[in-house]
Amino acid sequence: MEPDQDYSLFFETETHHATYGATRMLTINIHRFNTNEDNISIPLEFATTNVGSLTDSTFTVLQYTLICQNISTYSSLRIAEKTSTYVSEMVSSLNNYEQTNVHIILHLTHFNPPSLYMMEIQTAASVVESDVTIQTTKDEYEECTICMDIISEGQNMNSLQCGQIYHHECITNWVKINDSCPLCRETIF
Repeated sequence: MEPDQDYSLFFETETHHATYGATRMLTINIHRFNTNEDNISIPLEFATTNVGSLTDSTFTVLQYTLICQNISTYSSLRIAEKTSTYVSEMVSSLNNYEQTNVHIILHLTHFNPPSLYMMEIQTAASVVESDVTIQTTKDEYEECTICMDIISEGQNMNSLQCGQIYHHECITNWVKINDSCPLCRETIF
């Protein structure tokens, strides 16, 4: 592993003779530890240049796909470069590339703690957002400690696992950027 590298990767290749129009598929399998997004599989079609490396458009799609998965721009570039090199070497080893279906599987383990943290927050936010909200009754008047307004009759409210009650919209927005209850600081995931 290179210094400060936040990933490890290896490739698998499956090939077989094409009877009609060869296909080129690259499947990115991303594994992250201790997250709800443990195994992500992304299929991409790829194209190669006449020397066997990835075309510029395929290279760009691969790089931006990785960036969209919270992998740093630098790491995404390095992974795309390594993938292009692998593809070039694989193409040169085949006898009849034009008549061969190729499926490359990129197994990527990602160790970037900040993105792991953000994924946990996003997961917690989606859980709170999808929770059934409760409408207050006339004898339930509490203050929402996020907006500092009274939760009045008929308003939607929600609570975290710790039992603290907030306006549904307030707590939904809060957990999209914070990992703990705004009042007691108990972690939300």
